[in-house]
Amino acid sequence: MLSRWSKLMFSALLFFTPEASNLQTKVYTTQDGVRFKVEVVLSNLEIPWSLVFGPNGDLYFTERPGRLQVLRTGSTQPTLIVHLEEVVHRGEGGLMGLAFHPDFSQDSVLYLSHTYSVRDGLANQVVRYRLRNGKLTDRRIIVDGLPGA
Repeated sequence: MLSRWSKLMFSALLFFTPEASNLQTKVYTTQDGVRFKVEVVLSNLEIPWSLVFGPNGDLYFTERPGRLQVLRTGSTQPTLIVHLEEVVHRGEGGLMGLAFHPDFSQDSVLYLSHTYSVRDGLANQVVRYRLRNGKLTDRRIIVDGLPGA
């Protein structure tokens, strides 16, 4: 049987599958009896990579060219939080990881990982931010100089 987490991740994968825009809403059943439906939430995204549901149900997600967006509960259009200009979107690089601090609902701390240019190529870093009034503040590099490709 699929766990709650597996169901969420499966739903997330369907959310990001470009082919999902060609699917009609239909109910499916797994071999072990779990029923689910495919529903297009957003389309025309540019390489969506990571997603996290906020404490109030808002859906935060990254797009590899450097955008962090949020789809507010009840909305049909995402809101751009930031387009990080330092992000290099090349090969498998770009704005990739997104994670909320375990106390996100109290401290508004989130982490992003991204690729950037260095003298002899590409590198990756993990950066901590606070999300205040829809803007990223208090930038602090946590891990730097990870090999990029």
